[in-house]
Amino acid sequence: FLGTRVPCFDAMQNRLAAEPFIRAAGRHYSNHPALLAWDAWNEPHARDECLCAASRDSFTTWLKDTYGDVAAFNRLFGKRFTAFDEVPMAGYGNEYSEQLNYRLWAAHSVASRVRWAADRLRGEDPHHPITSHSMYCSVGQAMLDRTSVCALTAKTVDFYGLSMPLPYDNVAGSRSCRVPADQRYRAGLMLDWCRSISTKFWAAEIYSNPAGQYRDLNPADLSWQFWLSVAAGAKGVFFWQYKPERLSNESPGYG
Repeated sequence: FLGTRVPCFDAMQNRLAAEPFIRAAGRHYSNHPALLAWDAWNEPHARDECLCAASRDSFTTWLKDTYGDVAAFNRLFGKRFTAFDEVPMAGYGNEYSEQLNYRLWAAHSVASRVRWAADRLRGEDPHHPITSHSMYCSVGQAMLDRTSVCALTAKTVDFYGLSMPLPYDNVAGSRSCRVPADQRYRAGLMLDWCRSISTKFWAAEIYSNPAGQYRDLNPADLSWQFWLSVAAGAKGVFFWQYKPERLSNESPGYG
């Protein structure tokens, strides 16, 4: 039931297999003095969504809940389907209405799986807040590639947040990099968006040495991102990350 690059959590078998681990982790660390909060899901997005029977059932149910009956759906989109299970799960851009509905369902599916994981953690640890954070956020992502609707996902957790990867240029004559002046608006836009979604949000990933650059971010740019987050209302700022990953697509940066 893998479906794609990650397990398909529309399939109940995968949720049942994962639940004991989530609950055991919640019980084991609930009283640990170093625990600040639980991150129910890291950067939840719909990328290559599964087309298995469980996802098909989820998509059909979402269509029914959203549009009521197939006649209303047909009137709205100019179609001639006889049942919702005939509507294609269109992971491509050849037909606007089918792509739109597929991506909207994917966003709801993402929020559903975060809520599921958060609820299991709350069952074992009702005292610590539950968090999740998006890579970029709804205003900074390509919806056809990384579908995640912040307004939906934020409702499933106590604190919401975002990663803030930005364009970086190398600084000539030094071993540092910087954010180009004409790209700085991106950080403010994403932070302001998250503040509009939830007053309880934090900048979950700010990078002191972005992966792929092999250079440290200019200290002035790092300070600017930190204070911009504070000014936008972030309740916390996390620097990703304390130690570099030994082997990954984020190595040897981010540390």
